[in-house]
Amino acid sequence: MPLVTTLSSLAKAYRRYSTSTLRDVVIAVGSNQGKTFSNFTAALGLLKKHSCQVVRYSRLYETAPAYVLDQPPFLNAAVVVRTSLSPESLLTTLKNVEASLGRQAGGQRWGPRPIDLDIVFYHGAGTNGRAPPCRAQQRGQGKVDIRCVLPMGKLGCWAWQGRSHIMGILNITPDSFSDGGQITSVQQAVQQARRLAEDGADMLDVGGQSTRPGAAFLSAEDELERVLPVIRALASDEALTGVAISIDTFHARVASEAVAAGAHLVNDVSGGTMDPHMYSVVADLEVPYIMMHMRGSPATMQQPKNTAYRDACTEVGAELGHRIQNAVAAGIQPWRIITDPGIGFSKQAAENFRLIAGLRRFRYALPAPMQHMPMLVGPSRKRFLGDLLGSQDNAVRDRATAVAASLCIAGSANIIRAHNAAIVREALAVADATYQQS
Repeated sequence: MPLVTTLSSLAKAYRRYSTSTLRDVVIAVGSNQGKTFSNFTAALGLLKKHSCQVVRYSRLYETAPAYVLDQPPFLNAAVVVRTSLSPESLLTTLKNVEASLGRQAGGQRWGPRPIDLDIVFYHGAGTNGRAPPCRAQQRGQGKVDIRCVLPMGKLGCWAWQGRSHIMGILNITPDSFSDGGQITSVQQAVQQARRLAEDGADMLDVGGQSTRPGAAFLSAEDELERVLPVIRALASDEALTGVAISIDTFHARVASEAVAAGAHLVNDVSGGTMDPHMYSVVADLEVPYIMMHMRGSPATMQQPKNTAYRDACTEVGAELGHRIQNAVAAGIQPWRIITDPGIGFSKQAAENFRLIAGLRRFRYALPAPMQHMPMLVGPSRKRFLGDLLGSQDNAVRDRATAVAASLCIAGSANIIRAHNAAIVREALAVADATYQQS
């Protein structure tokens, strides 16, 4: 449809409202040049400065190029912005934002661009534009070249759908509940990381602070002394190329320095409640952020006041949802957030089993954007599994973990955090083959 006709249609919608009325507008965002995710972040920041407040986010997608095929894939998303700008003023604003981020006017149609901002709907009025069929349809394929992704820094876009994923646990601690003290050197850490990756781990979670009930509280300095040498070694190990590195911490300073050392994402068991600077630091880091539910701290989480629930699934979802809203307000886009219900953290055995059985209820108790974002669950070797089977032996708990992992996948989990990647990999293979048929 010609641009003048499109503007005419949007202008008619605009004239029905006064200039002071705020309207919701859907804007499509795309990029396939330069640092694509940084381009996204910069564009949304500039829109905010021009009276366009983002109020809803889609998932983040990687899509194959259409029509002009000799170019990189695109990073795509859609956002709802609330603005008082008229259609004409909004279109001008979008073009100015594109230009400020390096988009050249009159470039190749359907070609590469650092940023692409398009009005899709203006207060319920669509652009009515007609596009040719997508590339997958043109080629007669039975699938569309699109996948949901997380921005994983130097690793690029990390696809989190299609199969279940494993986060291998790498504790650099003397007092973790099942494997404390087993890794006492950087060399041992690298060897264990390689074993986890060979056994199927897609990412490695490096932790220097034990979070078992009643664990001693480490300072950020002590935690950094433990984890930084390990993260640097993992990041430079060719055998671990393509494996994401996570820093397991609730200290903002540790998160920042770990990412600078090579970590690709931050795993925060407190969901941002133990360090007031965490949200702003993670917002600036532009990495994925795992937000886990926990009441209190590791030292207090199992106190009766923190383990009392009427309905664990909905309460955990609502409480974590409130923290997610605070994180988004601080600048962490929902498409960077991974949720975690916190199995074993401020929950008794009954609540742990109820959460595993009701993960979908937990998911849909979250704010709307997060209901369709990735979820991580960590039942690995938790005491409630050993208590159920009458043994705290790791081999026994690993078998129980495999069963719990399959149940979590059935409940819509996407990532399982595990000590024994091999046994969980086998369980997830069966779960994926089964539930992809449903």
